[in-house]
Amino acid sequence: PFERMPRASTKRVTAAAPVLLSPAPAPQTETDLDSLGRKELQQLAKALGAGRIMATDVNDYRLKAALDFGADAAINAVDDVASRVKELNDGRLPDMVIVCTGAVSAIESAFNLTDSGGTILFFAPSGPEARMSVPFNNYWWSGIKTVSSYAASPEDLALALELIRARRVNVGDMVTHRLPLSETGRGFKMVEDARDSIKIIVQPNL
Repeated sequence: PFERMPRASTKRVTAAAPVLLSPAPAPQTETDLDSLGRKELQQLAKALGAGRIMATDVNDYRLKAALDFGADAAINAVDDVASRVKELNDGRLPDMVIVCTGAVSAIESAFNLTDSGGTILFFAPSGPEARMSVPFNNYWWSGIKTVSSYAASPEDLALALELIRARRVNVGDMVTHRLPLSETGRGFKMVEDARDSIKIIVQPNL
């Protein structure tokens, strides 16, 4: 079973449950600064027994990276994601959707991408003025649950280190750039642009 999400979450889903790492904001919406954790999450889901894992984004580089790190499918977020997911998942929506961005458009669309009785994990925060609008009756009838996550408990960290030690989660290849201290500003700009990078490490000794 999928027993542990970041932080001490008690949510469990069956081993066959599909997980959607979803979705990145469409062009001209809020900048996605928090989706960088998506690759770790999809590997964690796979390592702990999740079924199909599908990722969405509007960036081709990140869609390819999602496949490289174990996603079963990568869907462009500008497409009809719900229809595409159903095509890939025997006509069903995912039991769990993990929203790795604070973009309001992604937050709202997650409710349309989660199966009845499923769970939405909001992995990233949004701005203090962010507001979302969800049709309440649809939400009420669906039985969808929402949870949030930030940081990790000591137990979560111990589990993560063990998965890395056992090479069940590949973190080394996520580091796409290593920069000297003098290029720290460039590193932050690359993260903000979110184009052709995943993890950026600043090494003072370079």
